[in-house]
Amino acid sequence: NLKCGLNNFDKSYYKSKFLILSASDNDYGGVQAYIIFVDKPDKIFWAWVYNESSLRVFCEDTSKGNVLNEVKSVIQDGDYPKSLLE
Repeated sequence: NLKCGLNNFDKSYYKSKFLILSASDNDYGGVQAYIIFVDKPDKIFWAWVYNESSLRVFCEDTSKGNVLNEVKSVIQDGDYPKSLLE
């Protein structure tokens, strides 16, 4: 029941800067990361990037509702280092 693919989400997400919530090596190579877009912090996404130019998977992660609420609050309050986004 995953909603995946760049075309399945509003394009305004991709114009926003984003924060990486966590990242780790993927079992099949590359890196997997959980991200949230600063200008539209209503979803957490899971991305699998194989190298600098190969996005393998991009999905909404609906299992992190509690994290989403916490992160959304921090972004809306502006209580994070802005230097991370420069």
